[in-house]
Amino acid sequence: MKVLSVLGSPRRNGNTAKLQTVFEGALAPDHRVEHIELQGLRIAGCRECLACRKGGELQTRCSVEDDMTALYASVLSCDALVLAMPVFMWSYTAQAKAFLDRLFALDAGTGPKLLGKKTALILSGGGDAFDGADLIVAGFMKFAAFNGMQHIGQVVAAPMEEGVIERYIESALKALAKSLCTP
Repeated sequence: MKVLSVLGSPRRNGNTAKLQTVFEGALAPDHRVEHIELQGLRIAGCRECLACRKGGELQTRCSVEDDMTALYASVLSCDALVLAMPVFMWSYTAQAKAFLDRLFALDAGTGPKLLGKKTALILSGGGDAFDGADLIVAGFMKFAAFNGMQHIGQVVAAPMEEGVIERYIESALKALAKSLCTP
């Protein structure tokens, strides 16, 4: 199984990256992990130009040429997509939102390109678990369902304080990894 593990945090070595590292380390050794960090990449938002739907042809990418162009092959070739990000202003980070919006070019409206892929979320936050994480989970589950993807689950680490990973979250991340790896 190929797992695409996407870090949607603006901080490369922050709390979310620590959670993602624990998760990736818990995956079965025979699973291939491709780790992508959106921070530092130039990914514009979807322009809704609909070039991805022109002529009824199934497109495999967006007409906008930026760093997202190279990521489409990774998304298409993975068996599972895991998105790790902090909760920002009760929602997605700008990096994660742009990435997900640009997957519009691969959505179910143009064919089953994401059909059957597994998904999971890893969220961190400074507030409690209902300080926006619930809204992200609901939106991501709708994204997964629309695209025929199987949402395996999520781990919400909030509030992120010293020792939270070791005391509470590590076992949940390992359980999520195990669920993702189960056929």
